[in-house]
Amino acid sequence: MEKPNHENLVVEEENADLPQLLPRLFYLTVTHRVRIPEEFLRFLPLSGLFRTAHGGLYVPDVDLTNTLDLYRRGSEGGPGSAREARLIVAHLVREQISELPLENQLSLWERLSRFVNGSDGLIQDQIVDLSEVRDVEPIERWTLTPYLDVITGGMYQSLVVLMGRPGVGKTSMMCHLAEMASRAGYNITFIQNELSASILLGKMLPILKRHSFRKGDRLICVSGYPSDLIEEMIRNQNPNRIVFFDSPDSVGVGDQESRRFALEAIYRDLVRLKLASRAVFVSSQPRRRDASLSMSSVAESWAKAWYADLILTLTGPGIGPITPMTIRAVKNRFGPSQRELTIQFNLVSLSVDELGWEDPDESTW
Repeated sequence: MEKPNHENLVVEEENADLPQLLPRLFYLTVTHRVRIPEEFLRFLPLSGLFRTAHGGLYVPDVDLTNTLDLYRRGSEGGPGSAREARLIVAHLVREQISELPLENQLSLWERLSRFVNGSDGLIQDQIVDLSEVRDVEPIERWTLTPYLDVITGGMYQSLVVLMGRPGVGKTSMMCHLAEMASRAGYNITFIQNELSASILLGKMLPILKRHSFRKGDRLICVSGYPSDLIEEMIRNQNPNRIVFFDSPDSVGVGDQESRRFALEAIYRDLVRLKLASRAVFVSSQPRRRDASLSMSSVAESWAKAWYADLILTLTGPGIGPITPMTIRAVKNRFGPSQRELTIQFNLVSLSVDELGWEDPDESTW
């Protein structure tokens, strides 16, 4: 039997069957990793289901049997495409948009048109005639800490993965870097998935005693993936903002395949967030079987290594209070890689002994 063409259904039929379109949209959203903007999700039935399904097929706190049945029914129309999903969204929300006040309609219609055409992201397709290029701005560099400058050749707008085994001091290092970023004049948003605010603030007490953060700097402790918060920051671009996320790895749940899919969707979000910020730092664990850490050691989702601009591995005994910690750049998209440096890191004061590291010879670059 010939499978129905749902894209034609949406385009040609003004009164498409809602019970038929919702399973189809759910299937396409999961399969083609289509992220429906929050401003359109609020118009959709089952908006909560679609919102959480952005992370993959496994939806927390939802009966998985019903979710799988919805996915199966949607798959009956064939593999489809991301454009088909966008057309279904447009079909479902356009009538409701027409009922809004005129001043609200105009921006939503423009946004809907961009969404349907697949041009709603921050990265746009670009074609450059190289013969016309005369002056190009160099990649902007900025300084976070002297020892990171030694390793990376200078920071830039990037998604940075701090990879290390449990107990090595990833959270402590992120707190330290947040202080350094604030001292350098940047706005800070620190997202924590594993500790309560009271525990993390207790850990940060030495920092809070010696440094005053700026108004608007935020510590956000959540048990799941804060999709609304991420979308809020993406919408409100701030080139002076640095985001620390400790740790996206703990968000994924379910079987291994579901975790990989969920984490890939999260990292795609983090790339968008990076483009709306100065930088995004995330912590990650390596694969257990890797004796030494490399770019291929990132755990749970191979996509992390693709999306990251800079991967720094942290190794050391993790005991203290002062412990040697070796930082190595195993991937550096816009600078030297495979450079490493050992610092003396104080796990109690969350600080680095500036006398405890040396600038290696530049001939090793």
